Amino acid sequence: MTGWNRMNRSVFTFLLLSPVLVSANTPGDLDSLMETARIEGHASGTLGGVVATRLRGMGINQPVEVTVNRLYRLREPGCVRLRVSFDQRNVTLPGETVPKDRHAEFAMNRCAGGRSPASAAGAEAGVPAAEEGQP
Repeated sequence: MTGWNRMNRSVFTFLLLSPVLVSANTPGDLDSLMETARIEGHASGTLGGVVATRLRGMGINQPVEVTVNRLYRLREPGCVRLRVSFDQRNVTLPGETVPKDRHAEFAMNRCAGGRSPASAAGAEAGVPAAEEGQP
């Protein structure tokens, strides 16, 4: 990956993952998708709110599709490990001439209400979701 591509990916990832932007999203966006996946095992939708507005302000009008999957439950009750993926198709970032598909993903621990596990022991892997009969 060239330095320019790495920088473009970093800008894209920053816009999606910035804590200030994520916390500013309206209900029904990233936070509710993560909460749904925490409970049900999977959630997906189109990102809206402040992040989408910020991208449009940069001239990037393609929607950002978000997929959240529960990887497994943690030892602390009500806590899980989630994989969050962002995909955007046919995007031409500022300074580029050729549109490309963009992808970013990360994993995080999440408990009820969006909090983190209370302790390192609570953040350890518990029973894999597949073994307990749920996604």
